Amino acid sequence: MSITAYGSTNEASIGRQASVVLTRLGLDLTPANFHLVCLLLKGDNADLKQSFLLLKRPVSQADLTDLAQRFLPFLFEPVQQVVDALALAPVLPKVETSLKDMQVSLQDFEAQLAKAQAVFAAAPEPAAAPLAHMVHLLKQSAGEQVNVVADLQASVAQWLAEVAPVAPQDDASQVAAGPQPAPSMPDSIISHGLGERATMMGRLQALHSGEQHLDGYSLMLCRVSGFDAYRGPVMAKARDYLLDTIGQQTGRLIGKDDSACWMSADELGLLLNSNTEIHLTDVSNRLRHVVDGALGHARRTVKDLPSLNCRFGCATAYGTASPAQLYGSARLALQRAELTEDETLVINAVSPPVGNRRYHAIYGRYYQ
Repeated sequence: MSITAYGSTNEASIGRQASVVLTRLGLDLTPANFHLVCLLLKGDNADLKQSFLLLKRPVSQADLTDLAQRFLPFLFEPVQQVVDALALAPVLPKVETSLKDMQVSLQDFEAQLAKAQAVFAAAPEPAAAPLAHMVHLLKQSAGEQVNVVADLQASVAQWLAEVAPVAPQDDASQVAAGPQPAPSMPDSIISHGLGERATMMGRLQALHSGEQHLDGYSLMLCRVSGFDAYRGPVMAKARDYLLDTIGQQTGRLIGKDDSACWMSADELGLLLNSNTEIHLTDVSNRLRHVVDGALGHARRTVKDLPSLNCRFGCATAYGTASPAQLYGSARLALQRAELTEDETLVINAVSPPVGNRRYHAIYGRYYQ
């Protein structure tokens, strides 16, 4: 029996027709049933209509619910997720604007690179001065890229803070801890022995909002490369074992005032309450030993496991620094370590501007 047998969409009201259809089918007038039948009556979704015609007669509530879950999945989303999505909707134009600004900035950088390539190709070998000047311009352009990314990171952090739920006032420990991560990334979620990236960003934001403003803290990023060779079901157990072991051991080697998390599937992030180069280097060396030790132990069971390599980038705050500045500077240090294949710890210093001079905290030193 076709759904169109209950009336044409040209009649008085689709909503009234939907109520009549559900009554004749002996089904309840629930939001999911009502929306689904209204969509059927409009006739815009041929797949839905065909799926309905294939249902056994009489139509049962279970069959109608299955159709609703297939064609109207948003009706079955948890209420809190829908509320969070609606809260984020107003900031999407800001995200779009920031991304457009980044695109323009990257285009300018691309033009600088093309100009440099032309100069390098045309200049004679003794022309060191023009080449040095071009390198300086490229460094300035690279600095602008980092600034743009840092601004975007700061905007995203601010937007997430605005939509994050307020900590319960009856829990003194949570209130003292400052802003908490959004419910989609709670502290209780543990990934391979450590917290998620959102936990680290929430910790950075909490320190920045307090009295210390990240002064004296360092953010160390460690890329554990080589896990691409562990893809596939055969290597899955070995990969999970290595990630779990590295995560657990990393959590044990840091101090009580420090934090650690998985920033991504193969990148560790350590927030350390120190800006002493000796201490930071020692932490990076111990972390390298953790990775080597985990791989060595796994190879006792599974021979010829692919090798893993570590690259380290770190940013240290001297004075007031924002989470975006610290993260952007650490990211650039890690990129430099990866590009130059430098196995030692690369450290950048982040300091506030002085006087009327403009500084870019990206190279480990500052340029006008």
